[in-house]
Amino acid sequence: MDLADLRETLGPGQPDYRAKQLYEAIYRGQAPGLARVSTLPAALRQDLAERYSMGLPEIARRYESTDGTRRYLLRLEDGRTVETVLMPEGRRDTICISSQVGCAVDCRFCMTALLGLERNLTAGEIVGQVLVAAREKQAARLNIVMMGQGEPLLNLENVIKPRAFCSTPPVLDYRRAASRFPPPESLRASPISGASRCAPSWPFRSTPPLRRCGSG
Repeated sequence: MDLADLRETLGPGQPDYRAKQLYEAIYRGQAPGLARVSTLPAALRQDLAERYSMGLPEIARRYESTDGTRRYLLRLEDGRTVETVLMPEGRRDTICISSQVGCAVDCRFCMTALLGLERNLTAGEIVGQVLVAAREKQAARLNIVMMGQGEPLLNLENVIKPRAFCSTPPVLDYRRAASRFPPPESLRASPISGASRCAPSWPFRSTPPLRRCGSG
């Protein structure tokens, strides 16, 4: 959600600055839950926590290497899983995120190809991987590569849907996202204006939507 979405969620009864407080608490402050957003009044926090959830993936398993690299198996709301890898690199960390559950590109060297394509990840699920890993590591700067499960340009709309965040003040310093196989036809067919300027590497900063409690 961007600021406009948050303003709409909060409703006309709340001043505009409440949306900014919520935005900064979730994405800059990495609040663990809506009830923990201390900059909001207690009654508003309780109301939001009762109606919405953060919608972040759950860490099903965590594997850590001797060099500090962490591999996460993340469980989505529908029970499907994807992998995310966080690699420490001095002043910044690199995170490798997934764009699809499975993959339709039949690369013989890739285990994911054996799964086939189950579905595309939503924009929220894509950036949710980043927030989960960033909270685990307390990382302030992240170099993002989209080389986990799936082919990003076959889920182009959800990969670049949060492009508006590129022009907002940084929440996390998401630098670059790269695709393995940039098929030109995917870019030409995209209904998103300016999509061809976003591949194979482009500034990337995004946020997951809040989930209404009890919704599918």
